[in-house]
Amino acid sequence: MEQVASLFEHVLTRDQRAVAANDVGFWPALIRLHGAHDSGLEKTRDVRRRDLMAQGRDSDGVQGAFDWLDNMAFREGRARRLTTAGKPGLHDLILIDCPAEHGPYIGDALYEWALQDDILSEDVKAGKPVPMMALQGDMGSAEAPNAALFLSGVDGLADFVPAFAAMARDAGLICWAGGDGKAGYFGATGDPDALDILADHILCEIVTGARPVRGWRAQFFQALETTGRNSGKPPEY
Repeated sequence: MEQVASLFEHVLTRDQRAVAANDVGFWPALIRLHGAHDSGLEKTRDVRRRDLMAQGRDSDGVQGAFDWLDNMAFREGRARRLTTAGKPGLHDLILIDCPAEHGPYIGDALYEWALQDDILSEDVKAGKPVPMMALQGDMGSAEAPNAALFLSGVDGLADFVPAFAAMARDAGLICWAGGDGKAGYFGATGDPDALDILADHILCEIVTGARPVRGWRAQFFQALETTGRNSGKPPEY
């Protein structure tokens, strides 16, 4: 939108600027535009509600995903805060094993959750992205028509995307990527086994510094330090 406006020397309205910010930068760009005070956050939520409605989705689904994330996911071991303890070149990440019904809303739910988190809230209010990888659907089952992977908010993600996309295409997955330099995203959908292998590869690259990770549901949570009020105990298998 901004590129088209510049071609025609059109000055975007504030609402049009918000739509453009949402397209390229999601919550972080909207917060940088509107601010992190109560009225600014409500403007951000309004843009996100309209976006979901334009996709034919019920914006009330965000509350359901938030309730699951805040009350159940961390306690049940389906969400983890993974930290690399500040090691150079590595990245902290919120890893979520997401039920399919919450998949379309988990990004919004994560930012609502992060606004209340004692570690992440200040970064979110400053317009910084929350690094997240969500895997949607029963990744252990061949019957997972909605299986998908979504990665966002990772520093330097654009540098990783060509390799991730090539690996996804070679495995027969459908993939997509976009966003700005501060809140880029990468996603893939298709065969759950191929997605599981892609998830392993992504974790190797961006979190563990190419240290091999296999069977991440059974091993990965226990291999890295977990921090924060919702980190909980490692799941039992």
